[in-house]
Formats: sequence, structure tokens, C-alpha cells
Amino acid sequence: MVNDELYKSDTSYAYLKTLHLNYDQNTISIEFAGIEYTNQLLNQYKYRLVGIDKNWVDAHNQRFVRYPNLAPGNYVFEVISSNNDNVWNMVPTQLYININPPLGN
Repeated sequence: MVNDELYKSDTSYAYLKTLHLNYDQNTISIEFAGIEYTNQLLNQYKYRLVGIDKNWVDAHNQRFVRYPNLAPGNYVFEVISSNNDNVWNMVPTQLYININPPLGN
């Protein structure tokens, strides 16, 4: 979501790799999921927004994050997950986010 509204794209969300946003589209919400379905409540997640989070955020089994009022700039959202046996996929899924500055800045 962008500014708490569903982001409209001509690309399927599963294949979306980059977001190009205007300076006033600076609140983003991301929902994510692992593909282990045996016992989904035991799946665990860690995420970070490179440029904001200094370390991985342990989300436990929460699958949603919101970043309000991001400054113009380039960010990379990364998420990793574990299955119900606590085996982690250490190759993050990435989403590149570019928030353009206002014109004239």
C-alpha cells in the first residue's frame, strides 16, 4: 500500500521489483508471506528497510510492516523467512523503492 491505499500496478505484485514514487507518496505498507504451508503459524520473518533499519527486525509471525513519512531517497526492503522447523532462507526477497524529491529540489 502507498499512503494507506492499494498500490495500483500493471505488474503482478509477485513480480514487482521496483517502486517509483513521488515525494508525497511517502508512507508505504508491505504485506509478505513465506511459501511453507505445513504450519503457517510457526513460520517466522525478519525484515529491514535498508536506509532506515540498522538491523534486521524480528517480526516473529507478523507479516505486515508500515513505514510512514519516508524522506525522498532510495531504499531496499528485504525480507527473509523460516519454515515451521526454524530453517531460515537467508537469501532475502528484495523490493527497491525510489521516492523522488519535489521538483526544484
